[in-house]
Amino acid sequence: MINNLKIKAIPVKGIPMEQIFKKIEAGKTITGFAQGDRHVLKIEMETDIDTIKKVVGYIQDLGMGEK
Repeated sequence: MINNLKIKAIPVKGIPMEQIFKKIEAGKTITGFAQGDRHVLKIEMETDIDTIKKVVGYIQDLGMGEK
């Protein structure tokens, strides 16, 4: 049984290409800039470890379907 389920999807803010080019020209390292419509999904729940494993497995299976 899952208790206290919290799910939150947060859009990832991208860096405009102009700003990326300016950083490249300045010799700065660029990491983690978003491409396209990306979101961060946060899931928090209270349950047993077997249920957590099943939820994680299900999410991984969903991701494999995109390929």
